[in-house]
Amino acid sequence: MRTGMAARVCLAATLASAALLCGLSVRGQSPRSDSYKLTSLKFNGLSRFNEAQLATLTHLKVGQKVTTDQLLDAQKQLSKSGVFEEVVYSFKTLGTDLSASYDLTESKNMLPCVYDNFVWFSSDEIDKNLRASVPLYTGLVPQSGTTLKDVADALQALARTKAPAATVEYVPLAKALGQPPSAMQFRISGVSMPLQSVTFMGGSSVPEKDLEGAMSDAFGQDFSITRLSETASNGLAPLFRNKGYWRVKFGDPTPMMNANATGSGSSLPVGAAFTIDQGLQFNWAKAVWTGNHAFTVEELNKVLNMQPNELANEYKIDAGLNTIRVNYLTHGYIESLVTKTAVLDDASRMATFDVSIEEGPQYHMGTVQFLGVPPRAAEAIAKKWTLKTGDPFDPTYSQKFIDTIAGREVAAQGIRVSRVSTRQQIDRQAHVVSLTLVFQ
Repeated sequence: MRTGMAARVCLAATLASAALLCGLSVRGQSPRSDSYKLTSLKFNGLSRFNEAQLATLTHLKVGQKVTTDQLLDAQKQLSKSGVFEEVVYSFKTLGTDLSASYDLTESKNMLPCVYDNFVWFSSDEIDKNLRASVPLYTGLVPQSGTTLKDVADALQALARTKAPAATVEYVPLAKALGQPPSAMQFRISGVSMPLQSVTFMGGSSVPEKDLEGAMSDAFGQDFSITRLSETASNGLAPLFRNKGYWRVKFGDPTPMMNANATGSGSSLPVGAAFTIDQGLQFNWAKAVWTGNHAFTVEELNKVLNMQPNELANEYKIDAGLNTIRVNYLTHGYIESLVTKTAVLDDASRMATFDVSIEEGPQYHMGTVQFLGVPPRAAEAIAKKWTLKTGDPFDPTYSQKFIDTIAGREVAAQGIRVSRVSTRQQIDRQAHVVSLTLVFQ
């Protein structure tokens, strides 16, 4: 963050030009402590904030007595707030009057807030409280700075009206590992809030017992909007997609509890209510394949085994795609990726699936060694090994060989082993995989 100070001061003029105002840059000079009447105050460059918010933060008001030290303090406050990338101020004096101006560049790295387990308050109540108590809160917060801390302190004060032991923590959230933060989560610690029940509202073609079963791992854990939303996305949504409801939506879980309950005890049981909008139901139209070379479209469609106009059941679709993945693996394409994207036509209620295949290079079998057994046993085992050097590498073959052949051959040699492990040596330049089977 770059900050700076530019001040324009009035110098004593000659008798011939007593009314002349002159400008002199004093960047870096120690500010004066003379008192002036603030006759004008401007904050330039605002879009997300307004001048009233900044006046509240800086305690500057037109008509009051100020010193240049106060102007510098205000600049420091604005800089430390975290909501501005740059703060430059300037002032002019004329006699005992002073006009001040702050040129501001608002930060682009602001995050929406997630209030994870403030079970006593609605989001609207929290937002209203923060707007009244934190001058630069707008529903968004910076990733660092005094405004972020002020929001956390205000939330902690609010939470302690219900739970004196409450402590508020905050952490940035990203949608996926390695991605930039997309929200700032505020969470209460120091109060146990075990989930005891889940209620579902809205029309649903999925039996409630199945919905509750998909949420079973969340019971007994502390209430968390973030965690419950992830559970809904990962656990509940597939139940609907298996019935062809590919646009199902879940509202944020709402806490349900006794209105007078407080966190003064050791535990505060909480329920959660989900609103479900399952949307339209879709049938299967077709698969559109891209990137496939090892297998033809006809071969892929046969393995997928989806028929036109049947229900677009995700479980069946994924089972077919998984079989295709295995086929690629067993033909040496050990780096292959298969991904699907649903393209939904609301008018016809038909679902077309774009299936992208990244085959990668085909790997071949290199050499195989058998360690931990005498040479005669290793030779006998090698004679039963049918995946020859140069064949397309099949990563499933070695385990099948161990389960069905290797143990029998070792026993026939009068050798006892407790386990067999497999080591792979992958040559990614030559696209060759060599194996070592270790008998222990």
